[in-house]
Amino acid sequence: MSYRVIVLPGDGIGPKVTTEPVRVLDWFHGYCGLDVAVRHELCGAVAYHTRGAVIADKAFTDLAEVEVVLFGAKGGSEFDEIPPEARRKVNLTTHLPAYGGLRQFAPGNR
Repeated sequence: MSYRVIVLPGDGIGPKVTTEPVRVLDWFHGYCGLDVAVRHELCGAVAYHTRGAVIADKAFTDLAEVEVVLFGAKGGSEFDEIPPEARRKVNLTTHLPAYGGLRQFAPGNR
């Protein structure tokens, strides 16, 4: 079976937290023969300031067609400056059939 992955680094810490999972997928592809195709798309404030939209229409449509969407983060002062009607498209939890969130955790911190 082949897997299609779209990576949306997003804003803030998003690009940093999406790097390692992609490295893991690359390792499984190279060493175990996992059939995976990883595609990176701009999303969030950087996409809005580059293209005028928080996510490209084609990328947004394709999210429902791939097996995995790896989303980094959204938000921050740059994202808050985007008009609300433009930000709505990044609410992936309502667009995708399943959603799981991962958060950083440091022992002793709550």
